[in-house]
Amino acid sequence: MTNLTLPAKAETKIQLFDRESNMLSCLKATQLISKQLDQPLLLSEKVQLVIHLFNCQECKLFELQLLLIESSIRELASETMAFKQFQEIGLPGLTSKAKARILQTIHSKLH
Repeated sequence: MTNLTLPAKAETKIQLFDRESNMLSCLKATQLISKQLDQPLLLSEKVQLVIHLFNCQECKLFELQLLLIESSIRELASETMAFKQFQEIGLPGLTSKAKARILQTIHSKLH
């Protein structure tokens, strides 16, 4: 692996490239894919990741799977929150039968 020296501002050295191919390694690419879900990547990281993903179908698949998992978790969390709110406040004016039917529908979608 070749060390890349960052600008003086960031005095640490990180290993970004695979010596043989002069490309971002798959390990580093998957770390950046995960990192970008939590925080913005540096411009240099974005560029290297885009180049790597253009050439590596496995890492592209990893990125798509991770995005799908994140999206599913967000959707489930949203539905769970709506279910809890409905249980707490209900909907005034609905019959108990209608409320039970709504709760059952929400519950079945969550499980």
